[in-house]
Amino acid sequence: MFDRTFLRYLGLLSGLTLTVWSFLSGLLQGLMGYIDPSTFGPKQALAPLPALFLACLLNAWVVLWITRRTALTGRRLGLLIFTVVFGVMFLLPQMETVYFNDALQIPWGVIGATLVSGGGMGLVAAKVAARFRQESPATRHDASRPLPLSFTLSGLVFLAFLYVVLYFTCGYFIAWRSPAVRLFYAGTQALLPFGEHLQHQAVGLFVLQGIRGLLWAAIGCAVAIHLPYATPAERMVLVGLALSVGLAFPILVPNPYLPWTVRRLHFIELLTENFLLGVVAAWIFGRKSTPPPLGPPV
Repeated sequence: MFDRTFLRYLGLLSGLTLTVWSFLSGLLQGLMGYIDPSTFGPKQALAPLPALFLACLLNAWVVLWITRRTALTGRRLGLLIFTVVFGVMFLLPQMETVYFNDALQIPWGVIGATLVSGGGMGLVAAKVAARFRQESPATRHDASRPLPLSFTLSGLVFLAFLYVVLYFTCGYFIAWRSPAVRLFYAGTQALLPFGEHLQHQAVGLFVLQGIRGLLWAAIGCAVAIHLPYATPAERMVLVGLALSVGLAFPILVPNPYLPWTVRRLHFIELLTENFLLGVVAAWIFGRKSTPPPLGPPV
């Protein structure tokens, strides 16, 4: 996989997405007055760059891996890559940010700037992936055979339910068991038993996670059915990474809204729950992929 073309595009995509993400986000937040030039110097500007670069590097690796294992080209490939980048890294996380914003206290302008910069990053990733496909062609065939509607709907509903289960289970046993996390969100360090903890959750949170679960399932399905050149095991790993890397690693970026202890535990939680969801999505939908006629590309 790591030939010269792959490594060249890995560096290109990592650098471009890092530039677009940081530039657009910083520019928009500055224009809206969320960055004070008198207190925001080079030290503050450079502090998040290592974590930002790591997130962009790993995301670029996943994007190029998907591109090399799919038969999609052109606009269809671009749409898939844009959906993965913007949906996983920006849209779905910001849906939860809005719900928990009473605790997070993130200005709405910052949320908007994050979404706009994410859209720019997704467009750049889609364009670079299309160019990478031209230099790294796969055997052409039609990999777009539609799935039976009943199978698709039942699979999406099951994955949405599974996501809700993983969300509350991983959230409780990985993040919520930390006194620092409980104090940050609930203002108390008291730890209720799991069943009682669920009873205290608002109905709206279950509804939100059900909706997000359907969206996660749709993205997982879109990736899984378009990886005909991946082996079954590789497909499970790749879909798991596609749903988890872009979600989990950006939370490691230093920010004034989440303390390190909370971010560290959320990172483990998000990486675990979404990777498992992706593995199951690949197992369900990957079996319906059209097999390639001549074997996978290198």
